[in-house]
Amino acid sequence: MNENNIPVAKAIFDTHSFVRKKIEAANFAVIDALVAMVEYQDPLAPAVFGASAETLTKLAAMDKAKLHALLMTGLPIFLLRIASPEFKAVLEGSGSEDALLRALLESHSEQLPITSL
Repeated sequence: MNENNIPVAKAIFDTHSFVRKKIEAANFAVIDALVAMVEYQDPLAPAVFGASAETLTKLAAMDKAKLHALLMTGLPIFLLRIASPEFKAVLEGSGSEDALLRALLESHSEQLPITSL
């Protein structure tokens, strides 16, 4: 059977179960944050998630059983902004927390509001 043609009910990410459970938890956390931003009509949701407001609304309204089955495969639904070449360059350079924050902020399509404590 083609690996890309497996029914979701039988699919599971072939990695250590501890790792898979962590990815599943991260998947659910990402969806929870996405749904919250859509429900609160947060105008920053497209910039945070890198998708149009229309796409985010559709994802937030997706059939929960289908979504749950997909998330439980343990395959990550997210990409890491901290894996970008720019972030890596900072890590290999000064690696300071401030430089890392700047690299992370610059990875977003628009400026995110940051409050100073």
